[in-house]
Amino acid sequence: MLTQKATTINDLTPAFCLFVFKTNSTDSIYTKIILPYLKRLSNLKEARWSRDKAKQWPHTFDNVDRFVMFVGFPRSSHSLVGSLLDAHPEACIAHEMDVLKYVMANFSQQQLFHILLANAMQTGQQGREQTGYSYQVPGQYQGQYTTLRIIGDKRGGNSSRRLQAHPRLLPKLKNTIDVPYGLSI
Repeated sequence: MLTQKATTINDLTPAFCLFVFKTNSTDSIYTKIILPYLKRLSNLKEARWSRDKAKQWPHTFDNVDRFVMFVGFPRSSHSLVGSLLDAHPEACIAHEMDVLKYVMANFSQQQLFHILLANAMQTGQQGREQTGYSYQVPGQYQGQYTTLRIIGDKRGGNSSRRLQAHPRLLPKLKNTIDVPYGLSI
């Protein structure tokens, strides 16, 4: 029997978390307590990974002088344009990373760039196939680079919603990445 009211995940014990998952909890407990906790765990894992990569390869992004982010409606050719940019030997464009989520979580420039690069490399290895379409450009550099000068993220619809809800994210992004940026609308 639960005798105290839980308002944050820190108020819960692991046994209670297990109980909540196994007993078809109400949506309010799941959405207000469990889901934010799981998102925070995911961010922490990515933060540790990206921080380790930044220490391991500190000069990977020394030549980056541009950041690209897609903003706009879903299904508006962002995948095509992002894949074409990613095919360039000096660019890596991540697929659906939602960079603003990481800006909100106070990731550093190096952490952001390592996560974006890892996503671009993984997507390139998988053939840049999304929603039944292949965006692979044969014989080009998708997910690879010679000298990395441009890095970015392609998550147009979600970026628009985040910026609408949190307009101060754009200046925070600019301060975090510390390179000129462009928005593709």
